[in-house]
Amino acid sequence: MPDIFGLDIQSMVADAIDAAGGLPAGTLIKSAGAARDPDNPSRRAAPAETRHALQAVVEAKQVRREGTAVAETRLVMTIIGGSIVPLAKPAVNDRIELAGITYTLTELVSADPAEATFAFAVS
Repeated sequence: MPDIFGLDIQSMVADAIDAAGGLPAGTLIKSAGAARDPDNPSRRAAPAETRHALQAVVEAKQVRREGTAVAETRLVMTIIGGSIVPLAKPAVNDRIELAGITYTLTELVSADPAEATFAFAVS
């Protein structure tokens, strides 16, 4: 996690959100690439999954299409970077379980340099 001006901004934001009551708890599910099955080289083994606790919220937001002035309403998930335990960086195609619903991260909408928050379009 990057420090900015010697400050751990990621932890500071996560601590402030926690102190204010926090966001809904969820689970980040990362899938590692499937490797070849050693017993059958023509078949791929199932991808390994890791699970990480986190805090996030989903909202309908206006998102501007890249390279245009056109905005559309999309579901956007804001993830608190410092709440991810064990520490991991969310990426496109990762899944998030939140409030009994599984979302797929489809596009990175924004992230700050300290990786304190990530906003992803979800489906």
